[in-house]
Amino acid sequence: MAALRDACVVREKDWPHAYSGRVLRNSFLQRWEDTADKSDLDPLRAQYRVAVRAENFDVANVIVGESIGLIRSIDSAGTLIDTISAARRDSPYGCPG
Repeated sequence: MAALRDACVVREKDWPHAYSGRVLRNSFLQRWEDTADKSDLDPLRAQYRVAVRAENFDVANVIVGESIGLIRSIDSAGTLIDTISAARRDSPYGCPG
């Protein structure tokens, strides 16, 4: 994951500073982060626009939001239902089971 604000420079989006977000890290973002001279953005922005149209997510970013950082494992649907049900049951705001 990477901060959305970093990706917005190439995306040409003015992301509000009051909010944070996350994008999935990809090879394009890694090259951007490794580039010392970020003054010539036009070629990168052109490459990004082409990738978005082509749905090439090795270059275009997938916005995943802040909650992606909370994922610690890949569970089965049954396990997820059990976990969510237990959290709801144990929550002071949950509905009676």
